[in-house]
Amino acid sequence: MPNSDEAMALSGLSEVERAAAALAVDFPVVAVTCGAAGALWADQGQVIRRPTMAGLGSIVDTTGAGDAFTAGLLAGWLAGQPPNSCLDTGQRAAAKVVARWGAQ
Repeated sequence: MPNSDEAMALSGLSEVERAAAALAVDFPVVAVTCGAAGALWADQGQVIRRPTMAGLGSIVDTTGAGDAFTAGLLAGWLAGQPPNSCLDTGQRAAAKVVARWGAQ
């Protein structure tokens, strides 16, 4: 679950979608956070990009956003949600955290 910069550094590629797909060769699922550009899911058969969800509120502090995204995505995955829903669940969780000051 790297962010976009980490995914590109780990793969040696300069495009986040290609980086995620390359990482998915070695890992069954790769979820990448892309900040204001949303998030993506890659597995050995697909790369799915989800834009940032509109209307989730303002950004006050990004502390803990990645952890909240991970928790939301994993909760969705364990509940059997499809990849796009997992990404959306992660983004909703992150949006709650960034709307307040400090780690929540």
